[in-house]
Amino acid sequence: MWACALRGVGLVALLLLGGCRAPLEGVTPVRLQDLARECTKRGTEWRRHWRMPGGAPKVVNLGPLPERATVRVGVLPKGVPTAPVTVVVSVGEEEVGAFVAADPRVWADRRIALDAKDAPKGECRIVFRSSKPFCLGPCELVRGTQSKCNVLIVLIDTLRQDHLGCYGYPRNTSPHIDALRKDGVLFPCAVPQSSWTRPSVASLLTCCYPSTHGASDRDSVMRAGMPTVAEALRAAGYETHAFMSNPTCMPVWGIGNEFDRVLDTVETELPNSDDRKTIDAVIATLRCAAGRPWFFYVHLMGPHKPYAAFGPYGTMFESPEVKGTKEERHVQQLLDAYDGEIAYTDAQIGRLAAELRTLGLYEHTLIVLLSDHGEQFYEHGAWGHGESLHVEELSIPLLMKLPDSAHARARYEPLVEVVDVGPTILDALDVRIDSRFQGRSFWRGIEGQVLGEHLGAASLLLEKKSMYMAQSKEAKFIHDLVAQQRLWFDLAADPREQHPSSQPIAGAGQLERYAARVATLGAQGLNILITAGNGEVAAVSGVVRGNDIEGATVHYHAGYYEVQNTQGVCAFAIRLEEGKEFARGAEYWYDVVKQDSARVHVPIGPDAEITLGIQADGKPVPPSDVFLGGARINPPTVTGTIKPSAFGGHPHAFDPCLLPRRFAVYVWYVPPVDTVQDEELDSELRAALQGLGYLD
Repeated sequence: MWACALRGVGLVALLLLGGCRAPLEGVTPVRLQDLARECTKRGTEWRRHWRMPGGAPKVVNLGPLPERATVRVGVLPKGVPTAPVTVVVSVGEEEVGAFVAADPRVWADRRIALDAKDAPKGECRIVFRSSKPFCLGPCELVRGTQSKCNVLIVLIDTLRQDHLGCYGYPRNTSPHIDALRKDGVLFPCAVPQSSWTRPSVASLLTCCYPSTHGASDRDSVMRAGMPTVAEALRAAGYETHAFMSNPTCMPVWGIGNEFDRVLDTVETELPNSDDRKTIDAVIATLRCAAGRPWFFYVHLMGPHKPYAAFGPYGTMFESPEVKGTKEERHVQQLLDAYDGEIAYTDAQIGRLAAELRTLGLYEHTLIVLLSDHGEQFYEHGAWGHGESLHVEELSIPLLMKLPDSAHARARYEPLVEVVDVGPTILDALDVRIDSRFQGRSFWRGIEGQVLGEHLGAASLLLEKKSMYMAQSKEAKFIHDLVAQQRLWFDLAADPREQHPSSQPIAGAGQLERYAARVATLGAQGLNILITAGNGEVAAVSGVVRGNDIEGATVHYHAGYYEVQNTQGVCAFAIRLEEGKEFARGAEYWYDVVKQDSARVHVPIGPDAEITLGIQADGKPVPPSDVFLGGARINPPTVTGTIKPSAFGGHPHAFDPCLLPRRFAVYVWYVPPVDTVQDEELDSELRAALQGLGYLD
């Protein structure tokens, strides 16, 4: 936990550290901007920090001391054996605080307030003494009053929109969330980008679709180098913290690395998750970060199964004897327990709101409350989430309380997506929006302007499920690739999606085109999919040479991989898993439904000319194991120069869920839809793109 001392140490400790004056002879000045910035994990905490060199004493000058100032500093000794770190804070010629950090297992964080009338004047500096390198962060002078608004995103995992009072639910599950709604804007139609956690949270934090960030399947890691809301706010002067209680969303999966600090509040055991502990950690950090602008992302597990609410909340909504079938009674028991979980988490939201008010931060904080997905209670034949893209798994709450409770009690009717939340926050705070974000800001809409129609898109690529959807407020399209079904829903007549049409309805073409366009994001260019079969091939390497190669990434893969890019050349090496069982971080699963695979994406333009060479275990891959384009044709050879138009296909031309369990290499090219003209396409590619709605 982020624990801070609110004052410096006492006189005895100061004397032990060398008296009341800090000698500066032999001390080396250090500028923090000249130091390397790293991320270190200690216990359940990841923290970005500066790597401070050991040896001669170092001094960091924090500048002149303003009124009501506070010094914040955190250090972590490193090395075996560890050398203690002595920290002395001075203003002018007078020491104002000191401490020693000697435990390499935990960060030593201190907060030294200098707001007394008789506080010394002059330059504030910190002298560090350690014979070995150590970690430093934060190290700053908080200057008086705060001018920027804080940002707080609270995500409640697995929370359905229709189980909250502010959305019309008759049970009193959410009094504190309902109170927050009275101070903010309610969004009745918010679409997450998936029906399970990792892709949905990654889309929230990166403002990009799963097809771009890559964190789609259970074994997939988010692509490095993605733009994030946290980076945009840190560049604007915010300190960023993430409180994660779901083990599928941790830095080990590429999620959260951009934050200054990530705290794993569940310690890898999902059944032990307690939202009270997470809120305790948030409150402790609120007090430590006071006086400077911050961005907190708080992930609460709330009503995620297993439903086992603490204390009286576990039986709060127990129904009397329910009549009906055994299955109907079972569903009601699940709903009762689910509602109790919501009520327990709502109580923790109340604690957090009360603390913000106590600290005088509530009106000075932009608060967003939402969920990553909903939960199905057999409305479409299953229980849980990550099962489908139907309404009960995608209908989530979204509330936004603006600073000073602007637009309180407003209701924003147009459809919005989770990828839009980040740009809207930045727009409301007048912070630069990264041009790589794929969501759009709806801030002007909140302020009363009429924005153009917006559609929503989501996808589900999980184990043996592969599907995607697009919707407006009136209609919805779902394409299930595994079941080979294309379904349309009239949402006005059938809001619960119980009566699908197998034939296109009004607006179907627009939805199909939007779904296909979202699917191409992150896939435009050359795609190489390697499937491992039953583990008979371990190492695959390849080289792509061309006149228009911009770089490359591994789209998804659970094991080892390496990509190297030079001008006109992309080389990759991938080690596929040999066994059926593998683990990453705290999450274990068995590959019983899908073979291990890796997908390499090489951005190239439509006019590129390339050569391709791939080896498996040091030997060239024979033509019988290579398939080109959506038509799945074995080429007699893959030598010489080839053009992308020779093997064009749509983003889902090859899907591991649909492929034989064998070693094979699949190569296809996805053209930029907005730039390819119909007359430039061969008949097979035109048919493939028409099938996904790219072309009329």
